[in-house]
Amino acid sequence: MITPKINDVSPWGIIETCTYIADGITAVSTLSHGGLHLSLWRLQAVPMEWRMARQAPRNTLECPWFEEDCEGCMVVLSFLHFFKDEQREYAAIMQENWLRPALLGAEMVS
Repeated sequence: MITPKINDVSPWGIIETCTYIADGITAVSTLSHGGLHLSLWRLQAVPMEWRMARQAPRNTLECPWFEEDCEGCMVVLSFLHFFKDEQREYAAIMQENWLRPALLGAEMVS
């Protein structure tokens, strides 16, 4: 999938809305949830350790999807200039409360 579109399938179901954020960054929502989709070249800009800390089955280097509540902070922190102040503030909180512990957990497993 190059860029997700309405009625495509996401990890959370059929996409009902798509919001263009920037070239290669799209926010999607479904009936129950949503997330962010990155193009391959945007995905490669997200630190490898962060991508591997995502929840299975998205915890691969190649998966372009980031769940909106927790994993979305990885996208916002990687591309700060495309997001609003409140999104950056929420991402900083999620980095402290979710990402940092997830990275520590990944280190303990490996």
